[in-house]
Amino acid sequence: MLRQRRVAIPPDGTVLVLADRGLSARWRFRRIVRLHWHPFLRSNQGETFRPHGLAPFGWPCNLVETIGQRWRGHGTAFASADGRLDGMLVDWWGAGHADPWVVLTDLPPDNCAAQWYALRGGANQASNAASAGAGDAGLDRGLDAGGLARLQVAVAF
Repeated sequence: MLRQRRVAIPPDGTVLVLADRGLSARWRFRRIVRLHWHPFLRSNQGETFRPHGLAPFGWPCNLVETIGQRWRGHGTAFASADGRLDGMLVDWWGAGHADPWVVLTDLPPDNCAAQWYALRGGANQASNAASAGAGDAGLDRGLDAGGLARLQVAVAF
């Protein structure tokens, strides 16, 4: 599905793939990177992470202890040897959230923020509005087929 969407993206475009499932599928993260896109995958609280330079794996949510706190750094996700994945972990605990947001990406630490994950909600709404009642072609809402595919890539995962 990723390769099918690639044709709708201009070659000089920047793509941020937002997802809250499939993070533990190491192949998915790597495929997104191979397409020259940027995975921005929200983790659940049950996955482990080891910041570079520290020995034990631990719970990423423990890297931020209070509301308003942020943490960003390189490390390895998943303690299982066959599932390990190196990347940038971005943690943020915002007001009104019961738990911190934990996101794994390939972006440099000074070039991302966990709050970007909130874009997923807006993209879901836009995609639903664009495709509601649009029939097979998806064209009657003012989007050409390429435009609809570009919109869907943000919410496909």
